Amino acid sequence: MPPVRDMRSVLYATAILFAFAVIGIRGAFVWFEYRDALDRARAATQDLALLMEEYSKRTLETSDLLLNDIIAYVRLRGGVDALSETGQAHQYLAGLTQKSSASDLFLIIDEVGNTVAVSTIQPASPVSFADRTWFKAHRAGAETFVGAAIVGRIANEILYTYSRRIPDLNGEFDGVAQVGLRPTFLQDISQPAESGAEDVILGIWGREGRVIARTGLTPDQVSSSLGQTSLFNDMASQRTGTYRTSDMGDGIERIVSFRRLERWPVTVTASIPVTTALAAWTANLYWSTAIMALVFIAFGWLTGIGVRLSRQTEETQRQLQQANENLGQALAD
Repeated sequence: MPPVRDMRSVLYATAILFAFAVIGIRGAFVWFEYRDALDRARAATQDLALLMEEYSKRTLETSDLLLNDIIAYVRLRGGVDALSETGQAHQYLAGLTQKSSASDLFLIIDEVGNTVAVSTIQPASPVSFADRTWFKAHRAGAETFVGAAIVGRIANEILYTYSRRIPDLNGEFDGVAQVGLRPTFLQDISQPAESGAEDVILGIWGREGRVIARTGLTPDQVSSSLGQTSLFNDMASQRTGTYRTSDMGDGIERIVSFRRLERWPVTVTASIPVTTALAAWTANLYWSTAIMALVFIAFGWLTGIGVRLSRQTEETQRQLQQANENLGQALAD
């Protein structure tokens, strides 16, 4: 029969090996689950970025066709100046809203920046847009322009704009046809259908990083920009990508996927906080840690009982050995 002390050493070794085995196996599964959670989050943001790209392309393509109709209408009526003499342009623009799913705002601007016709109720006096970046760009020769987020002077709500230059019969600058787009799609698609969905931020940005539209955008944020971030610096040459960053404006570490449109100077993004992506994994980690702690406590308790029994057995054997020695000594005497 092996010595009790050796059996106790085996018991200690078994307990230690069991602990290492449980920690190692569970640690490997935790690591795999961590990577899987991040991979799922990356895939989700990539799908949303692709959806945003399709939405932006469809919106701008539709707007381009409608603005082309407006330009054809203006030229058919003899130019922008001729429209200011009648109220028919307002009726025409109001009719175009029926072709726009979001009932967008249409405007015709003359060569000095004043409104000639709008699709909503006609202002009592012309509204000047001569100071707007898009108007200055068209006056300088730009054919099209995707404008940054603004608080509309007529609609008094957050919009982003797409506009086209109106040439006269000689090709000279005659005015601007513009559509003001409401970013309702960005709010609708990010509604919290499930826990954590409210943390998803969708965005449309100009090439220089100026915000065009974004989930949860407020009037005091329309001038925000990502121009100094890695998206528009280190990765400016990449058409698509996914990365982790804390420079999206809210200071929260996010998983960001982006895609750049080919026809327009626009970048779309979809992002989710890393903490949200790992929320289920974190909860599972806490539960598994608690369960492992209970298992170790139970196994430690059983090991303790085994150690105490082995000590008692060792003490009993020692006493028996001592009694045998005493008996042998007595017989010898």
